Amino acid sequence: MEDVYLEQVHTFGSVGRHPSGRVITTAYYSLIDIKHHKLQLNQNELHWHSVHDIKKLAFDHKKILDTCLNRLREQNAETLALFAAADLDTPVPVPQEVPWFPKDVANWSVRWVAMHLVEELTRHAGHCDIIRESIDGATMYELMAGILGWPETDWIKPWRKSA
Repeated sequence: MEDVYLEQVHTFGSVGRHPSGRVITTAYYSLIDIKHHKLQLNQNELHWHSVHDIKKLAFDHKKILDTCLNRLREQNAETLALFAAADLDTPVPVPQEVPWFPKDVANWSVRWVAMHLVEELTRHAGHCDIIRESIDGATMYELMAGILGWPETDWIKPWRKSA
């Protein structure tokens, strides 16, 4: 994927967080329009789950998920406070270097930006890689190895559908 905004949330590296040894995970989140980003995953049984239904995950993945959700909640509170204090008619310049932004509009209003944020967040809420990892039991590298037919090595075992 190109032109996808990623926000780093936290790096997890406690000793003993994984049985195979020292593992460091940096958690990110991204809000994407899944209509424009088709995943090339075949032979997998992946399903979306509500974050409210997830009670337990492998290793410290529930802590990672909760940290990501808390960061989103913090950002939501900050955003609401900013909009509550703003003049909703204030012009906001449209960044012309962003390829998907309109070239024929110089400014949006703060009101338009607020409504667009609501639209985007409701469309993309819940896209979190850690949820996918907890469901299929594989990291991105293991999935890529399985999809692309990489040979097994000492450091990566290609994902395979469980029997």
